[in-house]
Amino acid sequence: MRRNGSALLIVMLVVMMLGIWLFSDMPQSNSVNSEQDNASVLAAAKEALIGRSIQEDHRPGSLPCPDTDNDGEAEMFYGNECPSYVGRLPWKTLGLPDPRDVHGERLWYALSRNFRDDDSAQPINSDTKGTLKVFAADGVTDLTPPGSEAVALIFAPGAALGTQIRDAVAASCVATGKSISRNLCPDNYLDSTNGFNNATGPFIEGTESGTFNDQMLIIRAKDIMPLVEKRVAKDLLKSLANYRYEYGYYPYPAKHDACSASQCDSDDTACRGRIPRNAAVAGTEALPLPDWFIPNQWYREIYYSVGADSLKSSANLDPPCGHRLVVSGAQVDMVFFTPGTPMGAIVRPSDTLSDYIEDNENQDGWSAGANDVYVVPTSTLNDRDRIYTLP
Repeated sequence: MRRNGSALLIVMLVVMMLGIWLFSDMPQSNSVNSEQDNASVLAAAKEALIGRSIQEDHRPGSLPCPDTDNDGEAEMFYGNECPSYVGRLPWKTLGLPDPRDVHGERLWYALSRNFRDDDSAQPINSDTKGTLKVFAADGVTDLTPPGSEAVALIFAPGAALGTQIRDAVAASCVATGKSISRNLCPDNYLDSTNGFNNATGPFIEGTESGTFNDQMLIIRAKDIMPLVEKRVAKDLLKSLANYRYEYGYYPYPAKHDACSASQCDSDDTACRGRIPRNAAVAGTEALPLPDWFIPNQWYREIYYSVGADSLKSSANLDPPCGHRLVVSGAQVDMVFFTPGTPMGAIVRPSDTLSDYIEDNENQDGWSAGANDVYVVPTSTLNDRDRIYTLP
């Protein structure tokens, strides 16, 4: 009996020690653990939306409509509009596995109307700013000030709170103004606090409580456009290189102050300006550009300069231009800059080159004393101007 009692005591001690070890290894805060788990799901959704906007064939930078019937697909347009600009994340459209938060709920998604993937939203380019307003939990601090506007929001809605009911019974939905299944109504998933409402906007990053448990991730233009600009630059480099190969010169720039939404023609008196919308003037040929380039007015975004020796003729250039261009000490024939998104309260398009280009040495291209000398942009930020050259 004594031996059996000792063995039982040893077993009990081992079980107790194992329990202590397991308890000590568990997360000490369920809310912190939920935030960390939701953060990875939200980040994956953000990455998928940005990836989709870069690869979009018709309007690079645009985003799909929200999913309003919970089938995982972005809704088709009603005329020129998304049926709703708040709905679930269209995970099938984005090629994602079914993304859910730690409570098993699918993610929700709000879209800035001017980034919808429709002709009527054009132009979508580096100057396009999001329109969604987001405030901090205090209800006062603006998380989307000039230069940081929200293009889209992704929500982990959490468990149902208060009067939220998520069954398939039809009921009045304040957010839509219709009677719909309660599991399709944003009111039953997205919370309100401090006078803000995540089902309709303006939106808020609230403090978790018994009446608020949304977790939100903001997508801003500066998250998307630097990557879209790289795609634009790649396609433009290819077009300019092919043009030079075929004709032996580059198209004349358009003068920077002669570009509008409807006109931006090459000018044989210019060696600096913007990418021409129409290069088939002044005795030169058309510049083949992607179908989306002109409708989205990318030609107004890009500073473009060519050395006099690489133009069809330098006879009419006024003021005179250098035979070649110099970039950080190296001679090149052609240079263009993509600008990044407008910083702070800057409004573009504009005729001020410093609104597009940050380094002082690069900002004189539209002045009377331009010297055709450039430097590789010094900023290491993701959202900044970038230089591209040929050869």
